[in-house]
Amino acid sequence: MSSHEVRELVARAKAAQEMGRPEAGLPFAARAAAIAPDDAYVLATLSWIQQCSGRYMQSLSTANRAVAADPEDEWAHRLRGWALWMLGRREAATDAMAEAIRIDPSEERALWRFAWFASLVGRGDEAFTAAERAVELNPMANEAWFALGWAAWALKRWDVAEEALVEARRLGPSASHTHNNLGALYAKLGRHEDALVCLKRALQLDASSIYAYRNVAYCLRSLGEWDEAGAFTERDGLRRLHDAERSLQDHESADLRARRAEALYDLGRIDDAHDELEGALSLAQTRDETMKPLRLLASAKVLRGEDSAASELAQRLVTEFADDAYTLSVATWIGWLVADADLAQRAYETAAAGGLDPAAVASCAAEAALATGEPEVARAHLIRKLELSRSLTDCCTHAEMALTYLDAGDTHSAAVELREAERGDPNCSTVIVLRQRGKILIDWRDVLER
Repeated sequence: MSSHEVRELVARAKAAQEMGRPEAGLPFAARAAAIAPDDAYVLATLSWIQQCSGRYMQSLSTANRAVAADPEDEWAHRLRGWALWMLGRREAATDAMAEAIRIDPSEERALWRFAWFASLVGRGDEAFTAAERAVELNPMANEAWFALGWAAWALKRWDVAEEALVEARRLGPSASHTHNNLGALYAKLGRHEDALVCLKRALQLDASSIYAYRNVAYCLRSLGEWDEAGAFTERDGLRRLHDAERSLQDHESADLRARRAEALYDLGRIDDAHDELEGALSLAQTRDETMKPLRLLASAKVLRGEDSAASELAQRLVTEFADDAYTLSVATWIGWLVADADLAQRAYETAAAGGLDPAAVASCAAEAALATGEPEVARAHLIRKLELSRSLTDCCTHAEMALTYLDAGDTHSAAVELREAERGDPNCSTVIVLRQRGKILIDWRDVLER
């Protein structure tokens, strides 16, 4: 087949992607790559289409082939970086994006992606330099300003972060995330009313944004509007439950049943979620379809007091999903709560060895330390986790911090952390389990409001 025909296949693949139909473009890109297996551009195109189809493992494999075909191909390294990031291998993703910048220091998309990545793996100074360069190259790109705001946040340069995120919102007014993240910054700074204006606009633009819903509820609780926040959170859970059930009327799948179960779980209907998750697993045929329902089912079993079954499922999580940072953090959490220190240590060591998300690794390290009775060591890791995280609603981390303070006899600090945990989620799984097992007996209101 001629090079003209390869170019035609690539063009058809890209046209399908540009029409919002990446799945339709995959056969053309795959055929072109089969004909030209050493052509970096053809392989990069296939990797890109695979990413747009959510096939990140395949995309990484193809991007690796593209890099091997041409180690100086900037696009191949950039695609490799994004695939690694989406697979939770954040350090490696950041390094891959840095390589893309080395090859082409003027590629703004590599610069702002690197800045975003680096800011979340504790490389704030590098992130800030790259973001400034991206803004300099294209001051009209909202993503460049967004990255600058993210990098400034990492460095606690709050004025710069606000200015950059305000500019990102001005340049990208229809992008929900520009409003959500500015709102999150305002909430971080205690400006909850300003935050609510941004967050509610984010929801107007994207009513499915679970992060914006959670951030709104957090701000309402911070303003003392606990009942309103509860009603708001319930509406979100019921909306997601309704959407999943409506889709299930058309066809049944593991993903849809897992989505229904997750909504039930968030609504506190643990037994219903448990049964739905078992149904989702019975339908799962692929690794991706199995991971979330297995993870949620293991967590549900902890809440139901089925420790042995939870431990067995968590062992599966470590064995089958050793490359997923969040899944390993759940396995470590389970190992700690069910008093299986070996499981907690194994999950932590797997996460640490895999070069995964540093925030998730810090979480795993903390829970492994809690499992072996080292609360002060755990607290140091939890502080690191909070430094790396941008989440306002990291309830489990705050609940674990509270436990370390209780162990040290510092009831006031424990109460502050419990309040923060409940602001994030009044139905926090960690708080519930610790109360069930008599590890937390205080009510933060009794301590802080007396």
